Amino acid sequence: MNYAIVENGMVVNLISLNEENASDFPNAAPVGTLPVFIGDAYMDGGFYRNGELVDLLLDEEDDIIE
Repeated sequence: MNYAIVENGMVVNLISLNEENASDFPNAAPVGTLPVFIGDAYMDGGFYRNGELVDLLLDEEDDIIE
């Protein structure tokens, strides 16, 4: 599963982890299939970009679809 490494409320890295090992990374937040990038904010269990909740998927051409 994909995880974001979060420091001071900001995504600083993205990694893939086996869910069983996630506890070894206390500042890792699960990303799932969200298009999260380094520099996105993380607060209250959600990822934000430019103040907007990241809750959309990207299609094959990297266009945002709802």
